Amino acid sequence: MTIVQENLIRVIEEKGLIKKGVAERAGMTAQAFSDILQGRKVIRADMVPALADAVGVPIPELFRTAGGN
Repeated sequence: MTIVQENLIRVIEEKGLIKKGVAERAGMTAQAFSDILQGRKVIRADMVPALADAVGVPIPELFRTAGGN
């Protein structure tokens, strides 16, 4: 699992977001978003801004490591 996947899942859980709603806000189907979260689909660089916006965090938050860097 990539750091971006881990952070997406963390933010969704922390904020109590509904995955289908996040997918719609990111401009993708619920299945495509599920595939991303499960590692069945690669997160392309051009997807990151929409994903960050959909979960309501700045882009660097999706690349944050456990140590906060």
